[in-house]
Amino acid sequence: MIPEWAWAGTVSAPGGISELGSVLDSEVVKVSTMSQNLPAAKLEAARKLVEEGNPVLPIVPGTKVPPKGFQLAESWKRTPAEAELKDWFLRDNMDLAMATGIHRAVVDVDGAKGEASLKELGGVPLTYQVKTRSDGRHYHFSGSPEELAKIPSRNGVRPGLDIKCRGGYVLVPPTPGYEPVTDPADLAPLAALQGRSLNLLFLHSLGVCGDPREDAPAVTLDFSQGHRDDTLYHTAVCLRRGGMARGDAEKLIEILAKSCSPPFPPREALKKIKSAYGQELPAERNLTAAVREWVLSTNGVFASTDVDKDLGLSTRVDKGTRSKILSRLAEDGLIERWGEKNGVFRRLEKNCNFIEWESADVKNTFPIYWPFELERFVTIYPKNVVVVAGDQNAGKTAFLLNVVQKNLVQYDGRIHYFSSEMGPEELRLRIDKFGLPDKFWRGARFWDRSTRFADVIVPDAINIIDFLEVSDKFYAAGGEIREIFDKLHKGIAIIAIQKAAGKELGRGAEFALEKPRLYLSMDHNRLKIMKAKNWATKGQNPNGMTFDFKLVEGCRFIQTGGSGT
Repeated sequence: MIPEWAWAGTVSAPGGISELGSVLDSEVVKVSTMSQNLPAAKLEAARKLVEEGNPVLPIVPGTKVPPKGFQLAESWKRTPAEAELKDWFLRDNMDLAMATGIHRAVVDVDGAKGEASLKELGGVPLTYQVKTRSDGRHYHFSGSPEELAKIPSRNGVRPGLDIKCRGGYVLVPPTPGYEPVTDPADLAPLAALQGRSLNLLFLHSLGVCGDPREDAPAVTLDFSQGHRDDTLYHTAVCLRRGGMARGDAEKLIEILAKSCSPPFPPREALKKIKSAYGQELPAERNLTAAVREWVLSTNGVFASTDVDKDLGLSTRVDKGTRSKILSRLAEDGLIERWGEKNGVFRRLEKNCNFIEWESADVKNTFPIYWPFELERFVTIYPKNVVVVAGDQNAGKTAFLLNVVQKNLVQYDGRIHYFSSEMGPEELRLRIDKFGLPDKFWRGARFWDRSTRFADVIVPDAINIIDFLEVSDKFYAAGGEIREIFDKLHKGIAIIAIQKAAGKELGRGAEFALEKPRLYLSMDHNRLKIMKAKNWATKGQNPNGMTFDFKLVEGCRFIQTGGSGT
């Protein structure tokens, strides 16, 4: 997301038009509202971790999940390029996380319960520690890749204790809420992954409470006095995790209880079954939180396979648990099933703003000038969306640049043009055709952008999108336009989309027709108003009007006829 401070007049970049990355990298940028330039601090921390050989990944601020579409499973296998780091932590201001299991393992201690468990194990050596925003601590340890590859990440290895190693990740400073325990000048170095307490802790990660599908060394079960209680409970947990029916598990636990030395009381043994089968497992609790956070960070329609992809869920057990979680979220009214295909959901958006209609001024329009003087026929209001659908070489870009040129004087500095195709050289050639001095065009800002336009919308400005690429999932076009509409406040968005020659509607068809208040269709030498909700003159319906034209020198529209003459 391009942060609002980039538009707010607090950032000064020489030359007027500048790529966002250059603005953020410039030493002259001074933003008083950003304490110690947090994005730059995250970038520097990410660089250091990468230099040490630790993969890093972006996390949606305030959550513990990566942005939608991020290839989580690939994070441990590759080193991100410098350009990716800048995109994540400068441009999008994501939180910073480090993948574990390569050069580091982390003991995640959750509050007083976790500290008590750690104390029972004899504590851990002095090492680098991080306070977490959940009133917990992360203890970082070093190890060889070969050593760490044998240790899977595991939640709930002891009450309040999680292990983050192979396949895991943790948020790290300077992510808000994550701070080193001591002063940076006195930080303890990383301790090696060794010692009795750590061995016990990581054996719990590998042992009977673990996933039997993991390629882990065998651990001897201890049914002697003093250990019977834990062993029977962990065995019951494994039986439940493996899918054994409760009745069969009770029979097996009774047999094991009799085999203990001395024998374990049958009534007490059955309590282990009740405890294991009667409550959600720690791993399930953590997966529930992860899935819920993922859902809260997404918008619109999604498939259950999207959840699997982003959270790295690959086993049948994990996917089965994910299905149960999504069903519960649907019962709770957070999501609903969508369409006829199984596993497709839509997040329910229940937040809405009260419309102060009684104090609204109907004269408060958004005055804008158009080619063909369309303002004579159509009125535009704040928060309106306009779609310009055209086939290839119909003149969409020329039309949009004419909108820029005609409105630069009254909207100086408030026009933002997002181009998915033009580089600096082509844009230069296009602008030169108008024959106007460079300083005239500096009132508009041109940006290179091809996806997720809703993230960069400037709420109170003219936003021109050239163009919105629509995939074969045509319903997605309506969803993207709706997201753009939701980001508008007093500004407007003008969106170009492709259409097939001879068709009147662009890709997305009726899905893209729902939200716009003005929908224009462009063919070679003809423009047609397909939809106009707000008529400029009472009794003069502009719907269906046509404007025949010639495009001269790639920039000038000369009207030659049509019903709108």
